[in-house]
Amino acid sequence: MADTGDAGAAPRGDRVAAAPTRAVLADVAGVSAFFAVDLGVAPREAGWRALAELWTVPDALERRLGTTRRALARQAGLAAAAVEPRVAASLLYQGLAARLLSPALGCALWHGRVPDPAALRWRLVDAGPLPLRLAEDRMLPAAAADPPERLSGLLHRHVLDGVLAPLAESLRELVRIERRLLRGNAASALVGAAGLLARARPRHAAAAAAVTRALLAGPLAGTGELRAPGSAGLDRFVRRSCCLYYRLPGGATCGDCALRHTGPRRTPPDGPAPRA
Repeated sequence: MADTGDAGAAPRGDRVAAAPTRAVLADVAGVSAFFAVDLGVAPREAGWRALAELWTVPDALERRLGTTRRALARQAGLAAAAVEPRVAASLLYQGLAARLLSPALGCALWHGRVPDPAALRWRLVDAGPLPLRLAEDRMLPAAAADPPERLSGLLHRHVLDGVLAPLAESLRELVRIERRLLRGNAASALVGAAGLLARARPRHAAAAAAVTRALLAGPLAGTGELRAPGSAGLDRFVRRSCCLYYRLPGGATCGDCALRHTGPRRTPPDGPAPRA
């Protein structure tokens, strides 16, 4: 996405009107499918469910895990039963972390607002990123010019603690997998999203880097370290765990992996691309 300007950015200086929510979501969605959030009615009869049902309804996460396991099996030319449950769980969580952090981070950095997770809806699909829809016009306010600590605090409370933490615990009830690994996946997803946003709109790269550093020093402390130089104004991230993708036939270590020196890279050195 070219840096074409802040279409309807949050108020600054003498600006008095924030962009409509639909314009904000459309602006951020231009980065990639992982940043897309629709706005509109999300009827249950069409399969839409409250975001919290992903980890509170007993079979919802298990169904998504099964979908991921089958998709990985097709990719690797295996039977679904041959895909290790913890590998499927890890890659599912990393994809969900990317899917949920990306639009929140983009809206926060570019427009000073975050979609309210309580108003988000999702529905099950067989492949691709989890569809997300904002069922009500509800955005959590900040200001795009706010200091990184305030923007990172918004993401910490409402996305990392409010969504990804309970999601991780529910997944760990289904599959034996280390919490440390899942936290590393969240950190990797954060850094990947920040890099895409910085490349899409370079004048926000410093803010993206600052918010990323604040989250890696706070709720995601211990998941890895930032090392210069990187690209798009961001330091390179090296995590202290592995997402286990290398355990699939044809898989490899990611660019930010703790095992990166023992396997071929499959992605650019700034880290992995988001996965569904």
